[in-house]
This record gives sequence, structure tokens and C-alpha cells, in this order.
Amino acid sequence: MYIVITILAALILFALPGLLLAIPLRRHGYSLFLCIGLALAGWVVVFSLLAAVANYHLPLFLALHIVLAFALAVWAWREREGARDLWNAARRVPLWQWLMYTALAIFFVAPAFVIPVPLDTDAQGFGLIALTIRLSGSITTLAPFHAEIGFLYSPAYFLIVAFLSDLTGAPIHQVMLGFSHLAAFGVTLAVFELGRETGDETTGHFAALSIAMGLGLFTTLMDSAYTNIFGIGLTATFLTLLFRAARNSDPFTFRVSRTTFQLPHSIPFAALALAALPLAHPDSIIHLLLAYLPFNAAIWLTRPRPTLRQFAVIGVVIPMLAVALTLPWVARVYPLVSGVHVREHLFADWSYFAVLIRFHGWPILLLGAFGIGLALRRRSLSDIWMLTWLVPIVEFGMDGSLDRLALKIGYDPFQIMYPYGIVWHAAILPLAFFAALALSSVARWAAQRPFGAMLARLRAPIFASVIALGLAVTALNRPIIDATKGRFQFTGAYSTPADVQAMEWLKANAPPDALVLNYPNYESHWVPVISERNAVYFRPQLFYIGDDAARQMWNRLVSAYLDPAAPESGAVMRTYGVDFVIVPQIVTRPDLFPQMLRWRRPDLPPQKSSFDDAGYLEIVADFEGAQVWRLKTGN
Repeated sequence: MYIVITILAALILFALPGLLLAIPLRRHGYSLFLCIGLALAGWVVVFSLLAAVANYHLPLFLALHIVLAFALAVWAWREREGARDLWNAARRVPLWQWLMYTALAIFFVAPAFVIPVPLDTDAQGFGLIALTIRLSGSITTLAPFHAEIGFLYSPAYFLIVAFLSDLTGAPIHQVMLGFSHLAAFGVTLAVFELGRETGDETTGHFAALSIAMGLGLFTTLMDSAYTNIFGIGLTATFLTLLFRAARNSDPFTFRVSRTTFQLPHSIPFAALALAALPLAHPDSIIHLLLAYLPFNAAIWLTRPRPTLRQFAVIGVVIPMLAVALTLPWVARVYPLVSGVHVREHLFADWSYFAVLIRFHGWPILLLGAFGIGLALRRRSLSDIWMLTWLVPIVEFGMDGSLDRLALKIGYDPFQIMYPYGIVWHAAILPLAFFAALALSSVARWAAQRPFGAMLARLRAPIFASVIALGLAVTALNRPIIDATKGRFQFTGAYSTPADVQAMEWLKANAPPDALVLNYPNYESHWVPVISERNAVYFRPQLFYIGDDAARQMWNRLVSAYLDPAAPESGAVMRTYGVDFVIVPQIVTRPDLFPQMLRWRRPDLPPQKSSFDDAGYLEIVADFEGAQVWRLKTGN
């Protein structure tokens, strides 16, 4: 139920302002979906900067949100003829398009209703940051749990999750499920707009289909790389506005008294969307810069050649405006930069080509190759952008020549690169772009053949069948999950519904200042997020600053957890102020593994003694093996 509430709240908070914005911008050629993306980018910039200056406070955020929504409503009312145009446009949408996007919505949103917690490990860390922001307001520390630990990361996704959790009362992990899966569907709409801007409406529809068919976005979603999802959607919105700004300088025209003013809008809108990227996801701005820099050198290969105005707009004006918009946040986090120490250097490798195959699939790669050939022949502005994007993806993801050269000369600017993620995540948009180019070319060819009309009539029945299949798979997911076990090499959900019940018991019964000793690896990193209590072990991150004391505590308490009956274990727990111990179901009931939403058995260290044999502990809750123990007082 909380997931439904979260989705509805997200639509009201972010889609409704986009609708209000679309009404006055309709006459300037801005569509509803593009305005939703623009409104979300504006929210990211405004509220991230507000948090940089004043931290997160629900009353402040809610008041500003209401003021901005009211201003948009007033503007929409004054330009209300645009609402009639939007309504008429919606009525003209053919049935097959409604069915196609409904099928895409089911594809991306339905899994949120099946899994007990976000899969794999990324969301464990994201959830902790969102929770600490909600509890303390700080966007740079893990207060109130670990005020001594700072972090340097883009704040927008966590602010949205904290805001939605505060407004709805939904637990953090369910807010992340609802909002992130909705955002993944939103990416398909953003990519539709990108395809339509760089081609036509047919290209847009094929772009939306391609980003789902390619599986790169879906596997990113199921890996719980939620900030990547957020960043990919904002990147698509920015590129749409960038290409629009390059071709169009249509200004707003308004009158004050008897004087007429003109204000260009496509340029500041593109700058706003670009500024949102570093505030939303650091990897996404890195991935975008990998394309932006070589594109400025290759822009003269486009046909027709760009004007100096286009070059200045793309390469100078928009980036400078975007940088200016992010300065308050940069000023807030700049003192933290020197404290970040990347603990490992990851190297590009040609073996990562297997990542393209595994996470994107052969179909999208073959279609993308066909689309690359068409782009090389056409060489539009967007074609050159996407083509130059492939070069750094190959270099920094698989080849690594520049990285090796930098290391030889003693300079290491590429240590922040994540080659595995570049091949997986940075390739999502270019592959969808080129696949859409190929499919739209085939569609135009097929439309001129005798069977073209028949294919057009089949679109609605095909998508209706896909919807029925998607709903059936969602309802009957268990047999499908069981059939896939052993076939895929990923972990799944680290916590079971019984584990969630144990954590919720802690949330309801443990004192707010209690310290929980949880399992010493990923099996229990959901504990602080769901119980909303301080826990010994939490998801480590490369961007944490000052976590040495926490890591020392981790090392001291490992043996106490794995051998609780040892004479010194109770004393060590009391030294650190442990109040409760939580035991995951996989430890006490490994026989239930076939029922768990997991595809791979964990490699757990041996439990040397039982908690039953620890006289200083008493069991206070047991949910089918997911146990909560309390340290007795006076011992």
C-alpha cells in the first residue's frame, strides 16, 4: 500500500507541476513529457540549493513547493488556452500508443510490488543517507547516527526520498521502490522526447521501446542503482533541451506597460537541466562530460555545419549558466573534497565487452550497429554527439590507454572512473538512440510495402497482449522466479519479509538511541534503514569521510557476533553500548533459502556458537528465524 501512496504522491509533487508548466509552454512547442522533465530538473536545482544553504526541513520544503506550484498555477491560468490544446492533443493519441506506454509502465513499475526490499546492495547505502537526511536535515553527514562521518554525494535523490517519506509516512525502502520504479518509466518518456527532438514522433516511440528492449535500464533498476536511473532520465531531458536550444531561439514575448520584452527560453531551460545533473548523480555528469568534451571538437563534422551561435550556445553559454546555478552547493561541499580518498583504482578491461552483452543483450547491440551506420551517413548534430559518446565509453570502459598513460607519468585523474559502470550505464542512452534510428528506418521502409497497413493494425492487439502477459507475470511471479534460480548470477533481496518484520519490531520497540548489532556484512545493511535505529554495520561507501572509527568498531565486533557465547563477547558488546542483536533469517533458517527472493546462496562465515548459549542475551522477537535479542541488564 505504501508503494501505491508513494507513486501517487510523486505524481502529484512532480508530474502535476510539469502539467501546469506545459499549459503556458504549449504554444512554444514544449510537450507535456518534456515539461515534466523540466519541472523535475527545476525541483532538483532549487531544493538542492535550498538544502545546501539551510539543510533539509520538511516545513520549509513543503512551503516552498506550495509557493512554486501556486505560481505555476497562476501562470497556467493566464495561459489557459494551452490546456485546451493539451486536451485536444491527448484525445488525438491513438489507442496503440496508450497501450504501448501502459505496457512499458507495467514492465518497469510492477516489480516494485513483488520484491520485499530493493535488490542487491546499492539501495542499502542510498536508504541510509536518505534516512539520515530526513532525521537530521544534514546533506553532508550521517547524523544523527554518525555525525563524525561526512559524505560527498549529489543530494537530490535523497532529498526526494526523504521528502516523500516525511509527507506520506512511508518507510524509506518502500519510498525508494515506488519512486525509483516510477522514475524508470519516466526515463522511457524522457527518451521518447529525445527521439522526437532528434528525429520524429516515430523515432521517439522506437526510442522508448528500445530503452526497454535493450535491458540496460531494466537491469540497472533491478540492481537498485536508483541514482543512475534518476541521472539517466535527467540526461535525456537535458539532451532534448540542448538540441532544441541549438536549433531554436524562439523567445518568450511579454509586455510590461507599453514596452515589449523578449526572453530566450530554450537556453536557460537547457542550462537548468544540465545543472540538475551534478546535483542528482555524480556518475551521470561524468558520463555526460565524456561525451561533451570530444563533441565540442567533432561538432564541425555535422551536416549542415553549425553556426558560431550554435557552437557558443552548446559549448560555452549553457555550461557556464549551469555551473553558475550549482555554485551554492559547490561552496557547501568544497571543504569535503580533500577528505575523500578513493580506496581502489579500477581499470578498464576488454573483458567488459561481456557486460554489454550480459546487461544490454545482443538485439540492442545489433540494432545499434545498424543505427551507427545510418548516423555516420546522416551526421546530424545529435548523431555526432552520440557517435563521439561511444569513443570515451570504449576508451574508459574497455581500453584504458589514457589511464595507463596517466599512471606512467605519475598523474591519476581517472581514479574516479568506474569502467564497469561506464560500459553498463553510460551506454544505455546511445544504444537506445542508435536502435531507434535503425528501427524507425525499417518502419518507414515497411510502411511503403503492401504489408505495412496490416502491421499498423496489429499494434494495438500486440500491446494489449503484452499488458495481459505483464499482469499475469506479476500475479504469478513465484513459479517464474523459481524457474530462473540457478540461471542468473546475481544475489537478489538481502532481506526477507521475516527480516523486515524483525527490523520493524525494532522500529516500534527499541528506544530511539538504541544501538543494534547486526550481521557483519551485506546481509544486515538494511537494519539501520528499516529499523530507523543506529546499527553497528552499514553499507560502506567510497565517498564517506572520517569512517575510520566505525571501521575499527566493525573489526572488534565481528568475533562477538560470530561467537556470542565466548566469554569476552558480552563485554565487547557492552563496551560499544550495544542494546540489541538482530539475526537474519538466512543464518538461522538456511533451509528456507528456496522460498527467498535470492538467486545465489551467500558465502557466510561460520557461526562458531549459538545466541541461545549466550547467557547475557534474551530473545525478544522471532519471525520464522529472523530474531531480535536484547542484552540483559545488570550482567
